[in-house]
Amino acid sequence: MQQVAGLYPKITVVMPVYNGEKYLDTAIKSILNQKFTNFEFVIVDDASTDNSVEIINSYQDQRIKLIKNNVNLGIPTTRNKCLQESSGEYVAVLDCDDYAYPSRLAEQLEFMENNPDFGMVGSWVELIDENDDLTGEVWNEDEPSQKIPCRLLFHNYFAHSAVLLRRSALDAVKINGEVYRQDYPNAQDYDLWVRISKKFKVWNIPKVLIKYRVHSHCISLKAANLVEQLTCKIVTEQMNNLGIQPTDKQLALHRQIGSYNPQEIDTSIEYIKEVANWLTILRNANNKTGVYDHHNFNQVLADLQLSMFCHCLKQREIEFT
Repeated sequence: MQQVAGLYPKITVVMPVYNGEKYLDTAIKSILNQKFTNFEFVIVDDASTDNSVEIINSYQDQRIKLIKNNVNLGIPTTRNKCLQESSGEYVAVLDCDDYAYPSRLAEQLEFMENNPDFGMVGSWVELIDENDDLTGEVWNEDEPSQKIPCRLLFHNYFAHSAVLLRRSALDAVKINGEVYRQDYPNAQDYDLWVRISKKFKVWNIPKVLIKYRVHSHCISLKAANLVEQLTCKIVTEQMNNLGIQPTDKQLALHRQIGSYNPQEIDTSIEYIKEVANWLTILRNANNKTGVYDHHNFNQVLADLQLSMFCHCLKQREIEFT
C-alpha cells in the first residue's frame, strides 16, 4: 500500500510532559519545524498542574496527538503510553525542555533506512542553560558501533532526546509487554539502550542535532542520588553477565573509571594499580564468558586505562601548581 503523509506516518515523535510550560513551546516548535514532515507527534501530558495542556492545545497542527493522563502516572508509564499511542515505523524521542535542530529527523531517518541492521541511532548534543545559552559543553561520543555495547558496561552512552528507534527493535526488547521498565524510573533510558544493544547495532551520528537543557527542575539533577543508584544497578547486572559479583569498592572504582569527568582522582601509584587490576579482572571475565567481542572489549579497556592515567597526570599537575 502506498504511504500517504499524515495517514501512515514514517516516524512518531513522542514527548512526555509534566509541568513543562516554561520550555514546552520551544520544544514543540522545534519538531513542527523539521525538514522531514511525514510524522505524527504524540504528546502525553502526565496530569500537569500548570499551563502545559493549554500550550499544546494552542497548536492547530493535525500531526499533534495529545493524550491526557487523569492522574500522575510517572515517567516510565507515561513513556510507555507514548509508545502505545504511536504508529510510526520509527520512534523519535524529545523531552519537553529540549530542542531538535531542523534536520534531526531527516538525517537520522536516512541513516536508519540505509542501515537496516541498526536498532537505534542517536546524535551528539550540546548543552544549554535555563536562558537558552550554550554552556560550551558538547556530548560527542564517537565510538564505532561495534564498541558501544562495551562502553555501555561503564556508562549511559546516549542522550534520551537524541535517539531514533526502530519499532521492531522496541518490540524485540519488551519485558512483560513494556519497553520502559518500572524498576528504573530515573534511568529507564540506560536500561533500554543496554537491552537494544544486545540484539541490534547502535550508533551516534557524529553531529550535534539536539540542544539538551540543564536546569534546576531537570529530573536527572533533582534525583541525582536515585539516578546513580539505578545506574549502579544496571552496571551490576551487566557485570553479573560476565560472572562478576562486584564489591561496593569495586563498583565505586568502576563508576569512576566510566565517568566522563572524574573528580579528585587519587593520583597515587596504588590507585593506578587498582585501576589496572580491575580492568584485568573484567578482561579475564570476558575471555571466559565471551559476552563481548574480545578485540573490541580489550580496546575499550585499554582506552579507559589510558584515559584514567591521563586524568591522574592532569590532577597531579593541578596539585603541584
